[in-house]
Amino acid sequence: MKKLFKSLVVTIAIALSVTCIAMFITACDGNKDKENFVITVLYPNGEAVNGTADGTAGMDSKSVMIQICQKDDPTACYKMLQLGADGTLKVSIKDVQNAIGEGNYILHLQGVPQGYTYDEDNYVLNATTTSVTINLVNS
Repeated sequence: MKKLFKSLVVTIAIALSVTCIAMFITACDGNKDKENFVITVLYPNGEAVNGTADGTAGMDSKSVMIQICQKDDPTACYKMLQLGADGTLKVSIKDVQNAIGEGNYILHLQGVPQGYTYDEDNYVLNATTTSVTINLVNS
């Protein structure tokens, strides 16, 4: 009887441990932001582009601006948004979808820092790919 009881306790303990670990992993989900598109822009050395000081666009000619457009209709675009000082831009997925419809989106960067470029065809956002890191290259 003791052997059966021990086996039952061990089985329950293992099942609870596995359940707790699974719940923890699911809850964390890699800290993925499910409500926003998250766009990060990096220099070739991995340093974040300061979107408020490193660029060549905007009224102050120091901004890096990002526009999200429909891949199938590049004239259907969401408003121009400024990259943050930390090299990141967050924008509501629902706001973009409501403005230009659902689908695959490409990113247009304006004011890319002097001496750098990027391949806009390599970066696509959609309902499942909600974050992207744009790696600038030397021009």
